[in-house]
Amino acid sequence: MDITKIPGIMRHHNWANGARLMDAWFARPVSSKPAYGLPPVFVSIDWALGFSPVKSKYEEIIRDKIWANSAAKKELRRQLERKGQLRQFSCTPFGDLSKSAPDLEDDYINFRAVGGYVYQYYSYRGLNDLTAALGRFVMNVAIAGMVESIPNTQQFKVSVSEVGVYIKDSYDFEGDQFLGYWDENDNSVSTINRFSGDGVSNEDFRNWRNANGKGGDFRVYSDVKRHSFGRAPDTFNI
Repeated sequence: MDITKIPGIMRHHNWANGARLMDAWFARPVSSKPAYGLPPVFVSIDWALGFSPVKSKYEEIIRDKIWANSAAKKELRRQLERKGQLRQFSCTPFGDLSKSAPDLEDDYINFRAVGGYVYQYYSYRGLNDLTAALGRFVMNVAIAGMVESIPNTQQFKVSVSEVGVYIKDSYDFEGDQFLGYWDENDNSVSTINRFSGDGVSNEDFRNWRNANGKGGDFRVYSDVKRHSFGRAPDTFNI
């Protein structure tokens, strides 16, 4: 089939973000992962949190305080040392969650992965706008607060006033992934019924790019979901 018809099928099913991202790929100059084209494309994190796998993962991040586990503490200390913010006899603010997600890429200290293979029915219990737009992606975690030296030790007390979570994904067609059966005549799509249309795979998109001189891979980010601790910051030592 003409794969440029797929965004129209997505819109028929109200998968607006899936269609928007695919249209962007078709329109962009040729670029291939890992040499992504600029600028990135953004989705709303509140839109993503409307899907249960994303909401559950976000709640897990907050519940388990993954910004304070051993891996996150190690990464936070490395970052603060690099920025010269670990000083004796000092109390120093750090972090700025008003930054956009791309600008926080050097500041995130932990992450959790969400999802599996795009369009596979077991990934998100069926096809929807989330599976149409994003595959297996990550939710990165950055923090802001104060860091204070602890007298007569090499440790520092961290007081986290705010946590920021954002989505990062790669929109590309690398690998041998199967993307389902699509039929532009009746706007049907299926991951398992081969009578629902023509089978489409990542290779079809790479072939289209080679034939048409367009088709650009890009990064996808969300806005930053900020969680404040108010007057009771979360504290730990690093």
